[in-house]
Amino acid sequence: MTEGSREQELRRRLAGLVHERRQAEAEADRLRERARLPGADPDLHATADRWAVRAGELDADISSVRAQLRAEEAATARERADDALGPQEDGS
Repeated sequence: MTEGSREQELRRRLAGLVHERRQAEAEADRLRERARLPGADPDLHATADRWAVRAGELDADISSVRAQLRAEEAATARERADDALGPQEDGS
């Protein structure tokens, strides 16, 4: 994979996860609202909780992908600096 394509892949994955988390949060909120209505099915609270758990799982995935993206950005920056300035000497 080229230096930019790995970053692009991670950015696409991050965007997809963020979108999916928003949907899960919205569904949890919607079901909680519906559960408050008179005559609502008592299972709506449990279903809303399941969506909230999924949103939390996605949040953890988002954090992981963000960390991977930061590491990839740093590697790309080092490669670009090495290309432009020559390899860094570590002083040893």
